[in-house]
Amino acid sequence: MGNYDAYDQTRNSLFSSSVPNGFVRATYETNAFVPGNGIILTRFFIQDCRILLAGHGNCRDFTDDPNAGYKIEIAWNTDTGKVAFTASNSCVDFRCHNADTIGKGNDLTIKGARGSTLYENSGGGIDFTYNGTNSIVNIGSIHGRAKIDIKSNGDVYTQIDGTAYPSVEIYQYRSGRPTRNLGRDQQSYTYKNSWIGGQIGPLLGLNSGIDRRIAFYNGEQTFNPNVKYLTGW
Repeated sequence: MGNYDAYDQTRNSLFSSSVPNGFVRATYETNAFVPGNGIILTRFFIQDCRILLAGHGNCRDFTDDPNAGYKIEIAWNTDTGKVAFTASNSCVDFRCHNADTIGKGNDLTIKGARGSTLYENSGGGIDFTYNGTNSIVNIGSIHGRAKIDIKSNGDVYTQIDGTAYPSVEIYQYRSGRPTRNLGRDQQSYTYKNSWIGGQIGPLLGLNSGIDRRIAFYNGEQTFNPNVKYLTGW
């Protein structure tokens, strides 16, 4: 019952026009219909509690809690094909600043979408680029490209080619079924949430080029991260 509630909560909250104060959200209609596979959530979050002296991170570890904090998240409803992109505000001691508007800093572009038909379950997927900014100070952006591919048997392949900071987690929420971990990758320059990690992590991890190259099959890492892999369907 708890997993069913998590699915309902995810469906109702991640695609709502109502967002927390200072956050921004945009929704996109696609033809990536793969009915019965629930909602797949890709979420980027800062594990550190403090960054750049006075800045606030999300101060947490990996979790499939749909209410956990994040910097940007991308949710794909496989039953409707709809994709929602949400970016959080940026906070320092004593104040928070509204997130940059979508299209002017925070951004998502659907590069490809594929779905099943009414007559054949052939799987489906989405391919997108993402960008997330700090609205207080320009320290570089969370950016890259990601692909999620659902096979006809329900197996899920995910891949991300982007900045190594911050951490990323991917979950699948299905009605009446356990939440499934589809991939987790810890941010670079963490140093176990030490003070120094919070200071150099954003500066190095967001400005050292595209150095996160990961792929997962049903949550298990599947390939050599030194090989560039973004390919077609």
